Amino acid sequence: SSFKTRSLNIATSQHRKRVAATNPPLEAAIKKIQTQQKEAIAEQQWDADTLREQVIDSQRRRKLVHAALSKGRWHAWDYVVPAGVGERYVRHHDRFPEVERQGYLHYRTGGAS
Repeated sequence: SSFKTRSLNIATSQHRKRVAATNPPLEAAIKKIQTQQKEAIAEQQWDADTLREQVIDSQRRRKLVHAALSKGRWHAWDYVVPAGVGERYVRHHDRFPEVERQGYLHYRTGGAS
């Protein structure tokens, strides 16, 4: 326990960092200690084998989806209303007899039946 505390103090002390900058072997030792501490924290937090399998699984799924989406014809997902559709239906503001006259029912315009 005291070794961990001592190594942490060496790695974080500003004075030691200045000394280490002028002493390459000490700087290398501090970097090694910091790396070991980070690795220990990571090992406590995550299971590396499980994490690796999850990443590989995710990559496989994304590759499969990419391959599936790359086949066939490309078609835009935006819906485009066919031309003239707006003229085929009665809107709430249109007068119904006038729309029928323009559309499929042919009213006689004369007075005789």
